[in-house]
Amino acid sequence: MCFKKKTPAFLLMLSLSFSSLVPSSLYAAGWIQSADGRWWYGINEDNSEYYKDGWQIISDVYYYFDKDGWCLQNTLTPDGYTVDGNGAWVINGVVQKAASIAGSLYRGGGEADDPGRQIVNYARSFVDILPYVTAGSSLKTGTDCSGFVCEIFRQFGYDLPHSTLMQYRSTQPISREELRAGDLIYFSRTNDPGNLTHVGIFAGYDSNTGFDMFVHNTNHERGFVKYDSLYDMETWSQKAVAYGRVINHD
Repeated sequence: MCFKKKTPAFLLMLSLSFSSLVPSSLYAAGWIQSADGRWWYGINEDNSEYYKDGWQIISDVYYYFDKDGWCLQNTLTPDGYTVDGNGAWVINGVVQKAASIAGSLYRGGGEADDPGRQIVNYARSFVDILPYVTAGSSLKTGTDCSGFVCEIFRQFGYDLPHSTLMQYRSTQPISREELRAGDLIYFSRTNDPGNLTHVGIFAGYDSNTGFDMFVHNTNHERGFVKYDSLYDMETWSQKAVAYGRVINHD
């Protein structure tokens, strides 16, 4: 997640006090180190935008930034994953690369080798990165809601139609109680299963938020792929009216 705001006073002070020790080229967008050795990541030229509050993929490596924008190092992240001295997510000392999807950024009840969890992890790597594009079907330039689902599953060998209704018709119907990570959730503005208007990928229960979560490419107003709670979606927008399964969890 990235935020646009004025550079906080403590970051400005660190930048000023450390400017004589760090080459000026580091003060463009990118990694910046504080006097005490901690790192943060500016994403524009004056560093008024920077990563905070969660995972980010930088040069194909996963990093976790705390609420103040510091990259966590040599510790466990709030969701229970190990990051090394450089801040990179590691498993048994091996840096995990986004392209390989070799593990899990999400702990809500699944294992790293669960295909549903792998799909969720891959989908989450596009949060706040991949834009919403009407009728889009590219994980590089943008998708709509069904295009996002279609292209995510395509990476795992599943061929789904680029249509919310047709996706529903091509998946195995399940109940809400049967939902597992990687299943699909279908929404309707009219609370009518015959009038489906949105689709997302169920991510499971997240103990950090206290809600069942899902990943979806939203709309033009919000602009990007989001990781949202079902509670918020159903309270303020559309109702979940149908559920489908693509993968075999057995």
